[in-house]
Amino acid sequence: MARKTREEKREEERRIIAEMESAMPQKSDVEKARTNGVGEEGAQPQKIHCKRCKTLMENGVCPVCGFRIYVPMDERKRKKVRIIVAAACIAVFAALFLIFGLHK
Repeated sequence: MARKTREEKREEERRIIAEMESAMPQKSDVEKARTNGVGEEGAQPQKIHCKRCKTLMENGVCPVCGFRIYVPMDERKRKKVRIIVAAACIAVFAALFLIFGLHK
């Protein structure tokens, strides 16, 4: 099996997010369903069931087994995490270099 490129992985994440967003009912749909039982178009909001125990999920979390729907990190958050990790690594390596370099 060939490894996926970054662009293929990003495209797959975008596809997964689009599928999840279309499956999750919007807040306005939930509020409309509470008030009159049907959405604006006359259709019920889509209900999501847990993959493990088949219970109706609430806000992407199963109330019975605790299963959560996987939502990949967005690009901004991913870049921020990478920058923080890189800065921490550079700081640690610089500190180690100074500590061991001064003792010679």
